[in-house]
Amino acid sequence: MNVILYVSKKIDSIEYFHQFIAQITHSMGDNVKVDIHHRSVDLSKQHTTILHIFSTWSDTCAKLIKQAYKLQIPIVYSPLGSFQPWTLRQRNASNQLWQSSFQKSTLQRVSVLHAFSAIEFETLKATGWNGKIVLIKNPVITNDISAADASQQIYDLYTDTIQEHDRLIRQQIDQRMKEISGAETNIIRICTLLLYAEYQFRRGEILQETLAEIAGLMTSLPYNESRMVEVLQELGIKEFTARIENIAEEYSLLTEGFMPINKLNDKTTKQIRSRISKGE
Repeated sequence: MNVILYVSKKIDSIEYFHQFIAQITHSMGDNVKVDIHHRSVDLSKQHTTILHIFSTWSDTCAKLIKQAYKLQIPIVYSPLGSFQPWTLRQRNASNQLWQSSFQKSTLQRVSVLHAFSAIEFETLKATGWNGKIVLIKNPVITNDISAADASQQIYDLYTDTIQEHDRLIRQQIDQRMKEISGAETNIIRICTLLLYAEYQFRRGEILQETLAEIAGLMTSLPYNESRMVEVLQELGIKEFTARIENIAEEYSLLTEGFMPINKLNDKTTKQIRSRISKGE
């Protein structure tokens, strides 16, 4: 799991937030890599599994949410009291950033909102902008929760968010495949997995197990190759598939006799290759 954690410089300078971030970062375990950024970042180049924005509401936050949503990366946002009524009253409503319609449309793209207090939880709930809200307190400033429990809850939040996001992505892919007429079951199975791999690539990380599963289906399932090429073309993943074939062959997972189209090795293939990961 590759966690990209955006923490604004202002928030990082506050000791009890800095300590909280340090605690959760150091307790994540060997299967989790956490990269902390204090400036905006190109998520597509970070092999991002999940984005956690830890900052008050800002233009950078809004742009990161927009970027992650476009890349279909799950998002956790800790707004740190940004949307309390007394905070909003101090802001310039003529600025788009602080217009409720813009805030609503942006926060609806967030997978989960994280509140630090019961008051913040209820405030976020009252907005109606996003119904997915969790309460995890900061053990640095309260005895209600231990550091170990808070870290475990953050880890569980990440894994649950990723799993739910993955489920929704698969639903979207299934719906897309239903719109393809006249495709046999085996073609649907293979193309469904290819679309999922394409999603993983856009997000920044294709799992080796996904690559192996694609190669396994191509090798074991009979299908009409001419129709397969037509479906790949219709889905817009013909070239992506050709590149995946090339990489699968490099991993000794696939041979040319089981490739429905000619393999392709170009700059984009190199980019895909760099994003193959063993995962957790």
